[in-house]
Amino acid sequence: MALVHPARRLRGIRGLRAAPQPYCQVCFGPATKLHVLREHHSDRTLAVRTCDRCGYVEIPDRIDDDAAAPIAPVAASLRRERAMSKLGVDVLGIPDAAILAVSEHPEALDSEAVEDRYDVVVAADVIDRFGDPLVDFARMFKLLADRGVLICSSTIHDGGALARRRHVFGRGRGSYFTPQSLRRVASVHNVKVDFRLPPPSSKSGARRRYVIFTRSPEVMAAVADYFARNRHAPSHRSP
Repeated sequence: MALVHPARRLRGIRGLRAAPQPYCQVCFGPATKLHVLREHHSDRTLAVRTCDRCGYVEIPDRIDDDAAAPIAPVAASLRRERAMSKLGVDVLGIPDAAILAVSEHPEALDSEAVEDRYDVVVAADVIDRFGDPLVDFARMFKLLADRGVLICSSTIHDGGALARRRHVFGRGRGSYFTPQSLRRVASVHNVKVDFRLPPPSSKSGARRRYVIFTRSPEVMAAVADYFARNRHAPSHRSP
């Protein structure tokens, strides 16, 4: 599906100038002008735009995710990916499912080694690093089998004061999604979306969710069945 930004459409009409109002990268609705946040209880500042329609927060002035950034221990990352993968396998009921797991670095999706389509795709703290959400999500959906499931972990914006959200000021953050903006992403790409609680953790935060996508109505029904039996997703603290 070709997506054309409204401002680009205007530029294609003779005699009309592109509207100066910035547009949302997700729903193409009007976004607020670039404004600067000052983090609560800190001197750090960050420039963001917020969509007036779907609430998506664009962070064009992201804090560089360089080598000096704190890196989670490999073992902890593997445990988290394994737990998220187990959720996908349990939902699909395919013990030998083909699984792709990516943590924190969206550029890993462009690796030459990533060529197949997978039953389960896990994206741990990836979508909040997207700089062009519709295009970046398209890369992930392309990797998903027709009856596959994509499980993302991310903090979801609840409409509260952004200056109090430490997540926004994290290294490498480019996007802060609301439920409405993620439903828009799903609609554009003709997939289903659901939101579920990750396993309880003192570090997970009250707004962290598993965002689950699939093309298949049957798979989404299986997601509902799973959480009818289980309050939370599998825990990475399990042996």
